[in-house]
Amino acid sequence: MKKFFISLLALAIIGNAGNLFAAGDARGGAVIPHVLYRNVSASERMVPAYFISNITAATITVRIRFYDKAGALITDDGVATSGTIRGTNVSSYDDNITGTPASVEFDLGANDTGFIQLLGTSTTDYGYAVIDWEQLDSDVTVGLVAHGYVDSIISADTTYWRYAIPINGGLPF
Repeated sequence: MKKFFISLLALAIIGNAGNLFAAGDARGGAVIPHVLYRNVSASERMVPAYFISNITAATITVRIRFYDKAGALITDDGVATSGTIRGTNVSSYDDNITGTPASVEFDLGANDTGFIQLLGTSTTDYGYAVIDWEQLDSDVTVGLVAHGYVDSIISADTTYWRYAIPINGGLPF
C-alpha cells in the first residue's frame, strides 16, 4: 500500500511539473468581422473605432492585423497620432512594423483601455481584422475584451449614423 501511495504521489508531481516551475506565455485572439472605412473630409467619412480593454493585472502586448477587401494587410506610418491607423492610451505603439505580420502593435497596461481608429483614404474600402494578444510568464486564459463601432457622416447637413461591431460576442478572449 505504501508503494501505491508513493507511486501516486510521484505521478502527481510529474503531471504538475510544468505548474511547479513557472507559468508559460498566455495568448489569445478574436476576429473583428467588419471593417468599413472612408475619409474624404470632416463632413464625409466612415471611421471604424475599437475600444480594447486589458482585463488582467499585468501589461499585455496587442497586435491587430487589418485586412482590406482583397486580403492585403493595411500598414501605416509608425506614429500613433497621424496616418491611417491611430491609437490612444497605449504604449510602445508601432503601426509601421517590419518582419511581423501586423498593422499595429502596442502594449496595454494592467486594467487599461486603449482606443484604435482606422481613418482610411478618400475611397471606401472594407475588410476584416484579427486581434491577438500575448502576456509573458502568465497563465491567464482570457486577457482582453473589445467593442467596435463605425462613426459615419455622409453629408455635414443631413446624415449621421453610428453602428456597433460585435467582437467575440462581447465576451473576453
